[in-house]
Amino acid sequence: MKSLLKKLWYSPVVASWGSIGVRGLNTVLVLPLALSIFSQEEINLYLLFIVYFSIKDIFDLGFLNNTARFYTYTLSGVTNLRRLNSEGGKLNESLFNSLHKVSGKIYFLVSIIFLVIMSSVGTLTINETLSSIDSYSIYFVWWGQVLLTAYVLYGNKYISVIIGFDKIDLLKKWDAFIVLWQVLTSILILLITKDINLFIINHSLWYFIITLRNKSIAQDLFESLRIDASNVNRLYEKYVLKILFKKSAQSFTAGLFGYGIDQFTRIFYGNVGDPKSSSSYLLTMKILDQVKQISRPPFYAKIPYLSKLASVSDKHKFYYKKIITYLGFSVMIFLTGSGVIYVFSDYIIDILGSETQFVSNQVWIALIIALTIERLTAMLSQAVMIKRNKVIAHEGLFTSGIIYIAMMFWLFPNYGLIAIPFSLGSSYLLFYTMYSIYLNIKDYKSTV
Repeated sequence: MKSLLKKLWYSPVVASWGSIGVRGLNTVLVLPLALSIFSQEEINLYLLFIVYFSIKDIFDLGFLNNTARFYTYTLSGVTNLRRLNSEGGKLNESLFNSLHKVSGKIYFLVSIIFLVIMSSVGTLTINETLSSIDSYSIYFVWWGQVLLTAYVLYGNKYISVIIGFDKIDLLKKWDAFIVLWQVLTSILILLITKDINLFIINHSLWYFIITLRNKSIAQDLFESLRIDASNVNRLYEKYVLKILFKKSAQSFTAGLFGYGIDQFTRIFYGNVGDPKSSSSYLLTMKILDQVKQISRPPFYAKIPYLSKLASVSDKHKFYYKKIITYLGFSVMIFLTGSGVIYVFSDYIIDILGSETQFVSNQVWIALIIALTIERLTAMLSQAVMIKRNKVIAHEGLFTSGIIYIAMMFWLFPNYGLIAIPFSLGSSYLLFYTMYSIYLNIKDYKSTV
Protein backbone atom coordinates (compact mmCIF):
# COMPACT_ATOMS: atom_id res chain seq x y z
CA MET A 1 0.00 0.00 0.00
CA LYS A 2 2.84 2.37 0.89
CA SER A 3 4.59 1.66 -2.41
CA LEU A 4 1.37 2.42 -4.32
CA LEU A 5 0.86 5.71 -2.47
CA LYS A 6 4.50 6.64 -3.09
CA LYS A 7 4.12 5.84 -6.78
CA LEU A 8 0.99 7.99 -7.00
CA TRP A 9 2.65 10.84 -5.08
CA TYR A 10 5.57 11.00 -7.51
CA SER A 11 3.52 10.29 -10.65
CA PRO A 12 3.66 13.20 -13.14
CA VAL A 13 0.27 12.16 -14.54
CA VAL A 14 -1.45 12.16 -11.13
CA ALA A 15 0.25 15.44 -10.16
CA SER A 16 -0.86 17.01 -13.45
CA TRP A 17 -4.42 15.86 -12.88
CA GLY A 18 -4.27 17.28 -9.36
CA SER A 19 -3.15 20.63 -10.73
CA ILE A 20 -5.83 20.58 -13.41
CA GLY A 21 -8.43 19.59 -10.81
CA VAL A 22 -7.56 22.57 -8.65
CA ARG A 23 -7.51 24.87 -11.69
CA GLY A 24 -10.90 23.40 -12.58
CA LEU A 25 -12.26 24.98 -9.42
CA ASN A 26 -12.00 28.28 -11.30
CA THR A 27 -14.53 26.85 -13.74
CA VAL A 28 -16.67 24.90 -11.26
CA LEU A 29 -16.77 27.41 -8.37
CA VAL A 30 -15.37 30.80 -9.35
CA LEU A 31 -16.89 31.22 -12.81
CA PRO A 32 -20.48 30.32 -11.77
CA LEU A 33 -20.24 32.80 -8.89
CA ALA A 34 -18.89 35.46 -11.25
CA LEU A 35 -21.71 34.77 -13.73
CA SER A 36 -24.26 35.43 -11.00
CA ILE A 37 -22.62 38.73 -9.93
CA PHE A 38 -21.23 40.47 -13.00
CA SER A 39 -23.04 41.78 -16.09
CA GLN A 40 -22.61 40.16 -19.51
CA GLU A 41 -20.27 43.00 -20.53
CA GLU A 42 -18.08 42.37 -17.47
CA ILE A 43 -18.08 38.59 -18.04
CA ASN A 44 -17.15 39.14 -21.68
CA LEU A 45 -14.26 41.37 -20.54
CA TYR A 46 -13.07 38.82 -17.96
CA LEU A 47 -13.06 35.99 -20.52
CA LEU A 48 -11.22 38.21 -23.00
CA PHE A 49 -8.60 39.04 -20.36
CA ILE A 50 -7.99 35.29 -19.95
CA VAL A 51 -7.55 34.98 -23.72
CA TYR A 52 -5.03 37.87 -23.74
CA PHE A 53 -3.18 36.26 -20.81
CA SER A 54 -2.96 33.05 -22.84
CA ILE A 55 -1.40 34.89 -25.80
CA LYS A 56 1.89 34.85 -23.86
CA ASP A 57 2.21 31.22 -24.97
CA ILE A 58 2.45 32.40 -28.58
CA PHE A 59 5.25 34.81 -27.66
CA ASP A 60 7.11 31.92 -26.05
CA LEU A 61 7.98 31.17 -29.69
CA GLY A 62 8.25 27.45 -28.96
CA PHE A 63 11.31 27.89 -26.73
CA LEU A 64 9.76 26.21 -23.66
CA ASN A 65 9.16 22.78 -25.18
CA ASN A 66 12.38 22.76 -27.19
CA THR A 67 14.57 23.95 -24.30
CA ALA A 68 13.00 21.43 -21.91
CA ARG A 69 13.56 18.63 -24.43
CA PHE A 70 17.19 19.69 -24.92
CA TYR A 71 17.74 19.66 -21.14
CA THR A 72 16.39 16.09 -21.06
CA TYR A 73 18.62 15.02 -23.96
CA THR A 74 21.69 16.62 -22.34
CA LEU A 75 21.01 15.06 -18.92
CA SER A 76 20.69 11.67 -20.70
CA GLY A 77 24.25 12.03 -22.01
CA VAL A 78 23.51 13.37 -25.50
CA THR A 79 26.36 15.52 -26.84
CA ASN A 80 25.03 16.14 -30.36
CA LEU A 81 21.60 17.79 -30.36
CA ARG A 82 21.20 17.13 -34.08
CA ARG A 83 21.84 13.38 -34.09
CA LEU A 84 20.96 12.62 -30.44
CA ASN A 85 24.11 10.58 -29.84
CA SER A 86 24.70 9.42 -26.25
CA GLU A 87 27.85 8.84 -24.20
CA GLY A 88 26.32 6.37 -21.76
CA GLY A 89 24.59 8.94 -19.58
CA LYS A 90 27.66 11.13 -18.94
CA LEU A 91 26.65 14.80 -18.64
CA ASN A 92 28.44 17.28 -20.90
CA GLU A 93 28.78 20.21 -18.47
CA SER A 94 29.79 22.76 -21.08
CA LEU A 95 26.84 21.95 -23.35
CA PHE A 96 24.45 21.99 -20.37
CA ASN A 97 25.71 25.36 -19.08
CA SER A 98 25.60 26.85 -22.59
CA LEU A 99 21.99 25.77 -22.97
CA HIS A 100 21.09 27.39 -19.65
CA LYS A 101 22.87 30.65 -20.45
CA VAL A 102 21.39 30.95 -23.95
CA SER A 103 17.84 30.21 -22.80
CA GLY A 104 18.07 32.95 -20.15
CA LYS A 105 19.06 35.55 -22.74
CA ILE A 106 16.33 34.43 -25.10
CA TYR A 107 13.55 34.65 -22.50
CA PHE A 108 14.63 38.13 -21.43
CA LEU A 109 14.40 39.32 -25.03
CA VAL A 110 11.07 37.56 -25.64
CA SER A 111 9.46 39.08 -22.52
CA ILE A 112 10.53 42.57 -23.62
CA ILE A 113 9.03 42.01 -27.08
CA PHE A 114 5.78 40.83 -25.46
CA LEU A 115 5.66 43.90 -23.21
CA VAL A 116 6.12 46.31 -26.12
CA ILE A 117 3.58 44.66 -28.44
CA MET A 118 0.88 44.11 -25.82
CA SER A 119 1.30 47.67 -24.52
CA SER A 120 0.67 49.06 -27.99
CA VAL A 121 -1.18 46.70 -30.34
CA GLY A 122 -2.84 44.78 -27.51
CA THR A 123 -4.21 47.98 -25.99
CA LEU A 124 -5.65 49.06 -29.33
CA THR A 125 -7.43 45.75 -29.93
CA ILE A 126 -9.07 45.61 -26.49
CA ASN A 127 -9.76 49.33 -26.10
CA GLU A 128 -13.37 49.14 -27.30
CA THR A 129 -14.19 46.35 -24.85
CA LEU A 130 -12.45 48.23 -22.01
CA SER A 131 -14.51 51.33 -22.78
CA SER A 132 -17.72 49.32 -22.30
CA ILE A 133 -16.92 49.25 -18.56
CA ASP A 134 -17.87 52.49 -16.83
CA SER A 135 -14.61 52.82 -14.91
CA TYR A 136 -11.23 54.29 -15.81
CA SER A 137 -9.55 52.00 -13.29
CA ILE A 138 -10.02 49.05 -15.68
CA TYR A 139 -7.23 50.57 -17.82
CA PHE A 140 -4.83 50.37 -14.87
CA VAL A 141 -5.89 46.75 -14.41
CA TRP A 142 -5.03 46.11 -18.07
CA TRP A 143 -1.56 47.63 -17.70
CA GLY A 144 -0.98 45.64 -14.52
CA GLN A 145 -2.01 42.47 -16.33
CA VAL A 146 0.45 43.20 -19.16
CA LEU A 147 3.37 43.74 -16.75
CA LEU A 148 2.66 40.65 -14.65
CA THR A 149 2.13 38.49 -17.71
CA ALA A 150 5.47 39.63 -19.18
CA TYR A 151 7.25 38.36 -16.06
CA VAL A 152 5.28 35.09 -16.12
CA LEU A 153 6.46 34.64 -19.73
CA TYR A 154 10.07 35.25 -18.64
CA GLY A 155 9.50 32.60 -15.98
CA ASN A 156 9.09 29.94 -18.66
CA LYS A 157 12.87 29.53 -18.50
CA TYR A 158 12.43 28.04 -15.02
CA ILE A 159 9.65 25.73 -16.18
CA SER A 160 11.87 24.42 -18.99
CA VAL A 161 14.50 23.44 -16.41
CA ILE A 162 12.00 21.64 -14.17
CA ILE A 163 10.46 19.72 -17.08
CA GLY A 164 13.90 18.92 -18.50
CA PHE A 165 14.89 17.38 -15.16
CA ASP A 166 11.70 15.27 -15.39
CA LYS A 167 10.31 16.86 -12.21
CA ILE A 168 6.83 17.50 -13.57
CA ASP A 169 5.31 16.05 -10.41
CA LEU A 170 7.06 18.70 -8.29
CA LEU A 171 6.08 21.45 -10.70
CA LYS A 172 2.42 20.48 -10.73
CA LYS A 173 2.10 19.88 -6.97
CA TRP A 174 3.28 23.39 -6.19
CA ASP A 175 1.12 24.69 -9.01
CA ALA A 176 -1.95 23.06 -7.43
CA PHE A 177 -1.16 24.45 -3.97
CA ILE A 178 -0.75 28.04 -5.17
CA VAL A 179 -3.73 27.95 -7.55
CA LEU A 180 -5.87 26.78 -4.63
CA TRP A 181 -5.08 30.09 -2.94
CA GLN A 182 -5.98 31.89 -6.14
CA VAL A 183 -9.40 30.20 -6.11
CA LEU A 184 -10.00 31.04 -2.45
CA THR A 185 -9.03 34.71 -2.85
CA SER A 186 -11.15 35.00 -6.00
CA ILE A 187 -14.19 33.72 -4.11
CA LEU A 188 -13.54 36.16 -1.25
CA ILE A 189 -13.24 39.06 -3.71
CA LEU A 190 -16.51 38.09 -5.38
CA LEU A 191 -18.39 37.71 -2.09
CA ILE A 192 -16.99 40.74 -0.28
CA THR A 193 -16.15 43.40 -2.89
CA LYS A 194 -17.89 42.27 -6.11
CA ASP A 195 -15.18 44.32 -7.85
CA ILE A 196 -14.30 43.28 -11.43
CA ASN A 197 -10.95 45.11 -11.20
CA LEU A 198 -9.71 43.18 -8.15
CA PHE A 199 -11.14 39.97 -9.55
CA ILE A 200 -9.12 40.23 -12.79
CA ILE A 201 -5.82 41.39 -11.26
CA ASN A 202 -6.01 38.59 -8.68
CA HIS A 203 -5.81 36.07 -11.55
CA SER A 204 -2.42 37.33 -12.77
CA LEU A 205 -0.98 38.04 -9.32
CA TRP A 206 -1.03 34.39 -8.29
CA TYR A 207 0.67 33.34 -11.54
CA PHE A 208 3.43 35.80 -10.60
CA ILE A 209 3.80 33.95 -7.28
CA ILE A 210 3.90 30.59 -9.11
CA THR A 211 6.78 31.96 -11.21
CA LEU A 212 8.75 32.91 -8.08
CA ARG A 213 8.24 29.38 -6.72
CA ASN A 214 9.40 27.84 -10.03
CA LYS A 215 12.53 29.98 -9.90
CA SER A 216 13.41 28.55 -6.49
CA ILE A 217 12.82 24.95 -7.66
CA ALA A 218 14.98 25.44 -10.77
CA GLN A 219 17.84 26.86 -8.70
CA ASP A 220 17.70 23.86 -6.33
CA LEU A 221 17.82 21.43 -9.27
CA PHE A 222 20.90 23.14 -10.71
CA GLU A 223 22.66 23.05 -7.35
CA SER A 224 21.91 19.32 -7.04
CA LEU A 225 24.07 18.62 -10.12
CA ARG A 226 27.16 20.11 -8.45
CA ILE A 227 28.66 21.21 -11.74
CA ASP A 228 30.93 24.12 -12.52
CA ALA A 229 28.59 26.85 -13.81
CA SER A 230 31.52 28.74 -15.28
CA ASN A 231 32.32 25.86 -17.63
CA VAL A 232 30.84 27.50 -20.74
CA ASN A 233 32.19 27.12 -24.25
CA ARG A 234 31.38 30.03 -26.61
CA LEU A 235 31.36 27.67 -29.56
CA TYR A 236 28.75 25.60 -27.73
CA GLU A 237 26.73 28.76 -27.09
CA LYS A 238 26.61 29.52 -30.81
CA TYR A 239 25.83 25.86 -31.54
CA VAL A 240 22.95 25.75 -29.03
CA LEU A 241 21.63 29.14 -30.12
CA LYS A 242 21.56 28.09 -33.78
CA ILE A 243 19.74 24.80 -33.15
CA LEU A 244 17.38 26.26 -30.54
CA PHE A 245 16.41 29.18 -32.78
CA LYS A 246 15.82 26.89 -35.74
CA LYS A 247 13.60 24.50 -33.77
CA SER A 248 11.83 27.34 -31.97
CA ALA A 249 11.24 29.32 -35.16
CA GLN A 250 9.50 26.26 -36.53
CA SER A 251 7.52 25.86 -33.29
CA PHE A 252 6.59 29.55 -33.34
CA THR A 253 5.26 29.24 -36.88
CA ALA A 254 3.27 26.26 -35.67
CA GLY A 255 1.97 28.19 -32.66
CA LEU A 256 1.07 31.21 -34.74
CA PHE A 257 -1.01 29.17 -37.19
CA GLY A 258 -2.41 26.81 -34.56
CA TYR A 259 -2.84 28.22 -31.08
CA GLY A 260 -2.53 31.77 -32.38
CA ILE A 261 -5.35 31.45 -34.89
CA ASP A 262 -7.50 29.83 -32.20
CA GLN A 263 -6.94 32.70 -29.75
CA PHE A 264 -7.38 35.41 -32.37
CA THR A 265 -10.59 33.71 -33.52
CA ARG A 266 -11.88 34.09 -29.97
CA ILE A 267 -10.80 37.72 -29.83
CA PHE A 268 -12.41 38.33 -33.22
CA TYR A 269 -15.74 36.75 -32.27
CA GLY A 270 -15.61 38.26 -28.78
CA ASN A 271 -15.43 41.72 -30.32
CA VAL A 272 -17.64 41.42 -33.43
CA GLY A 273 -20.39 39.23 -31.97
CA ASP A 274 -23.12 40.62 -29.76
CA PRO A 275 -22.34 40.26 -26.01
CA LYS A 276 -24.80 37.36 -25.58
CA SER A 277 -23.45 35.29 -28.48
CA SER A 278 -19.77 36.04 -27.87
CA SER A 279 -19.98 35.32 -24.13
CA SER A 280 -21.71 31.99 -24.94
CA TYR A 281 -18.91 31.02 -27.32
CA LEU A 282 -16.13 32.12 -24.95
CA LEU A 283 -17.78 30.31 -22.02
CA THR A 284 -18.15 27.09 -24.03
CA MET A 285 -14.55 27.23 -25.21
CA LYS A 286 -13.34 27.84 -21.66
CA ILE A 287 -15.17 24.70 -20.52
CA LEU A 288 -13.78 22.66 -23.43
CA ASP A 289 -10.29 24.04 -22.74
CA GLN A 290 -10.62 22.63 -19.24
CA VAL A 291 -11.51 19.21 -20.65
CA LYS A 292 -8.54 19.43 -23.04
CA GLN A 293 -6.26 20.18 -20.10
CA ILE A 294 -7.58 17.14 -18.22
CA SER A 295 -6.94 14.93 -21.26
CA ARG A 296 -3.32 16.12 -21.75
CA PRO A 297 -1.36 14.54 -18.83
CA PRO A 298 -1.51 10.86 -19.95
CA PHE A 299 0.53 11.91 -23.01
CA TYR A 300 2.29 15.23 -22.34
CA ALA A 301 3.44 14.43 -18.79
CA LYS A 302 5.29 11.47 -20.33
CA ILE A 303 7.25 13.49 -22.90
CA PRO A 304 10.50 13.54 -20.85
CA TYR A 305 10.22 9.75 -20.48
CA LEU A 306 9.45 9.33 -24.19
CA SER A 307 12.43 11.56 -25.06
CA LYS A 308 14.71 9.23 -23.08
CA LEU A 309 13.32 6.21 -24.95
CA ALA A 310 13.79 7.93 -28.31
CA SER A 311 17.47 8.61 -27.57
CA VAL A 312 18.20 4.91 -26.92
CA SER A 313 18.35 2.82 -30.12
CA ASP A 314 17.16 -0.51 -28.64
CA LYS A 315 14.00 1.08 -27.16
CA HIS A 316 12.37 2.29 -30.38
CA LYS A 317 9.68 -0.41 -30.66
CA PHE A 318 8.81 0.04 -26.99
CA TYR A 319 8.63 3.79 -27.66
CA TYR A 320 5.83 3.34 -30.24
CA LYS A 321 3.88 1.01 -27.97
CA LYS A 322 3.94 3.69 -25.30
CA ILE A 323 2.95 6.39 -27.81
CA ILE A 324 -0.17 4.44 -28.83
CA THR A 325 -1.12 3.75 -25.19
CA TYR A 326 -0.73 7.35 -23.98
CA LEU A 327 -2.35 8.84 -27.09
CA GLY A 328 -5.40 6.55 -26.94
CA PHE A 329 -5.93 7.19 -23.23
CA SER A 330 -5.75 10.96 -23.78
CA VAL A 331 -8.29 10.97 -26.63
CA MET A 332 -10.66 8.73 -24.64
CA ILE A 333 -10.59 11.15 -21.69
CA PHE A 334 -11.36 14.14 -23.93
CA LEU A 335 -14.27 12.44 -25.68
CA THR A 336 -15.73 11.20 -22.39
CA GLY A 337 -15.39 14.53 -20.61
CA SER A 338 -16.72 16.72 -23.41
CA GLY A 339 -19.54 14.24 -24.08
CA VAL A 340 -20.69 14.28 -20.45
CA ILE A 341 -20.69 18.09 -20.33
CA TYR A 342 -22.64 18.24 -23.60
CA VAL A 343 -25.33 15.87 -22.30
CA PHE A 344 -25.77 17.82 -19.07
CA SER A 345 -25.11 21.33 -20.45
CA ASP A 346 -28.70 22.54 -20.01
CA TYR A 347 -28.83 21.25 -16.43
CA ILE A 348 -25.51 22.96 -15.64
CA ILE A 349 -26.81 26.33 -16.83
CA ASP A 350 -30.07 25.85 -14.89
CA ILE A 351 -28.17 25.07 -11.69
CA LEU A 352 -25.93 28.10 -12.17
CA GLY A 353 -28.88 30.37 -12.89
CA SER A 354 -26.68 32.22 -15.37
CA GLU A 355 -27.81 34.62 -18.07
CA THR A 356 -24.92 33.42 -20.21
CA GLN A 357 -25.82 30.22 -22.08
CA PHE A 358 -23.72 27.59 -23.82
CA VAL A 359 -23.68 27.44 -27.62
CA SER A 360 -26.35 25.51 -29.57
CA ASN A 361 -26.30 21.70 -29.73
CA GLN A 362 -25.09 21.70 -33.34
CA VAL A 363 -22.13 23.93 -32.51
CA TRP A 364 -21.38 21.83 -29.39
CA ILE A 365 -21.12 18.61 -31.41
CA ALA A 366 -19.09 20.31 -34.15
CA LEU A 367 -16.66 21.70 -31.55
CA ILE A 368 -16.19 18.28 -29.90
CA ILE A 369 -15.42 16.63 -33.26
CA ALA A 370 -13.06 19.40 -34.38
CA LEU A 371 -11.17 19.54 -31.08
CA THR A 372 -10.80 15.74 -31.01
CA ILE A 373 -9.17 15.89 -34.44
CA GLU A 374 -6.96 18.74 -33.24
CA ARG A 375 -5.87 16.85 -30.09
CA LEU A 376 -5.11 13.63 -31.98
CA THR A 377 -3.08 15.45 -34.60
CA ALA A 378 -1.09 17.43 -32.03
CA MET A 379 0.00 14.25 -30.23
CA LEU A 380 0.92 12.49 -33.47
CA SER A 381 3.04 15.51 -34.36
CA GLN A 382 4.73 15.40 -30.95
CA ALA A 383 5.56 11.74 -31.52
CA VAL A 384 7.40 12.63 -34.73
CA MET A 385 9.22 15.54 -33.06
CA ILE A 386 10.42 13.40 -30.13
CA LYS A 387 11.61 10.58 -32.39
CA ARG A 388 13.32 12.70 -35.03
CA ASN A 389 14.09 15.82 -32.96
CA LYS A 390 12.43 17.53 -35.91
CA VAL A 391 9.52 19.96 -35.69
CA ILE A 392 6.82 19.27 -38.29
CA ALA A 393 4.04 21.33 -36.72
CA HIS A 394 5.14 24.46 -38.58
CA GLU A 395 4.57 22.69 -41.90
CA GLY A 396 1.29 21.09 -40.87
CA LEU A 397 -0.23 24.06 -39.04
CA PHE A 398 0.90 26.59 -41.63
CA THR A 399 -0.80 24.68 -44.43
CA SER A 400 -3.89 23.80 -42.41
CA GLY A 401 -3.97 27.35 -41.02
CA ILE A 402 -4.14 28.81 -44.52
CA ILE A 403 -6.95 26.37 -45.36
CA TYR A 404 -8.76 27.37 -42.14
CA ILE A 405 -8.53 31.10 -42.90
CA ALA A 406 -9.76 30.56 -46.48
CA MET A 407 -12.70 28.47 -45.26
CA MET A 408 -13.59 31.05 -42.62
CA PHE A 409 -13.67 33.85 -45.21
CA TRP A 410 -15.97 31.69 -47.32
CA LEU A 411 -18.24 30.19 -44.64
CA PHE A 412 -18.44 32.64 -41.71
CA PRO A 413 -20.43 35.43 -43.45
CA ASN A 414 -23.15 32.92 -44.42
CA TYR A 415 -23.14 30.35 -41.60
CA GLY A 416 -21.89 32.29 -38.56
CA LEU A 417 -20.49 30.55 -35.49
CA ILE A 418 -20.69 26.94 -36.70
CA ALA A 419 -18.22 27.85 -39.45
CA ILE A 420 -15.46 27.99 -36.81
CA PRO A 421 -15.44 24.29 -35.74
CA PHE A 422 -16.26 23.08 -39.27
CA SER A 423 -13.33 25.03 -40.74
CA LEU A 424 -11.01 23.86 -37.95
CA GLY A 425 -11.75 20.14 -38.29
CA SER A 426 -11.75 20.20 -42.08
CA SER A 427 -8.48 22.12 -42.36
CA TYR A 428 -6.70 19.58 -40.13
CA LEU A 429 -8.05 16.55 -41.98
CA LEU A 430 -7.17 18.00 -45.38
CA PHE A 431 -3.46 18.11 -44.53
CA TYR A 432 -1.93 18.12 -41.02
CA THR A 433 -3.61 14.98 -39.65
CA MET A 434 -2.79 12.87 -42.71
CA TYR A 435 0.77 14.23 -42.81
CA SER A 436 1.39 13.32 -39.14
CA ILE A 437 -0.01 9.81 -39.60
CA TYR A 438 2.15 9.25 -42.69
CA LEU A 439 5.40 10.26 -40.92
CA ASN A 440 4.66 8.12 -37.86
CA ILE A 441 4.01 5.08 -40.02
CA LYS A 442 7.22 5.75 -41.93
CA ASP A 443 9.25 6.08 -38.70
CA TYR A 444 7.72 2.92 -37.24
CA LYS A 445 8.54 0.87 -40.36
CA SER A 446 12.16 2.05 -40.18
CA THR A 447 12.47 0.46 -36.70
CA VAL A 448 11.09 -2.96 -37.73
